[in-house]
Amino acid sequence: MTIIGIGAYWNQTRWDNVVSQLKNLGIPHKILSAFHAAKNFADADYCYATAKKLMGGRGLTCNEIGCTVSHGRALRLIADSSEPVMIVEDDLEFIEPKEHILEAVSNLPADFDFALTSTWEPRHDSPHHWRDQNVPGVIQSEGWWDRCYRTHHGTTSVIISPKGARTLLETWYPVAEPADMVYRRMSHVLNAYVPKRPFTRNCSVAGTPAS
Repeated sequence: MTIIGIGAYWNQTRWDNVVSQLKNLGIPHKILSAFHAAKNFADADYCYATAKKLMGGRGLTCNEIGCTVSHGRALRLIADSSEPVMIVEDDLEFIEPKEHILEAVSNLPADFDFALTSTWEPRHDSPHHWRDQNVPGVIQSEGWWDRCYRTHHGTTSVIISPKGARTLLETWYPVAEPADMVYRRMSHVLNAYVPKRPFTRNCSVAGTPAS
């Protein structure tokens, strides 16, 4: 497995965070520059207008557009790959060691399309399990992974297969909703899973609020 890190190149703190996290983890990775919606007015205006038309009057914020376009770019790379790839955002903290992550990934069901591996659990020292929350839409199993249906835990980290990426891209453009809503909606259709223990958590980076 390889990792694609999405980094906000215009925010040095967040960029350094994702670079250092991936370097310390020791799993092969590449850094993809995030889409800066505020500096790409034509693309951002198009996304906003499309979303406003399709979402009953609500357009996307610049942050939502940037996140969604960035995930779309990563999906294009995954669609052409030969193995599953993890996408991570730059406001994350890994809370599981490399060995656990790799072993869990090696035990992913053969039919999986994507896996939602992040949590919004605010306390690093608090053990967190999906089953502890009794989240509607999670079908528990005895293996490493639970089937996920009609739920999501953010986009801080997701693992996507080439087949899953190709299917997601069919509905990704034009950008009409935030990335996390796309993953949530598509979990109705695709084979989505969550691990018994999340790999990452959404965090604040040097005063930058977690999104």
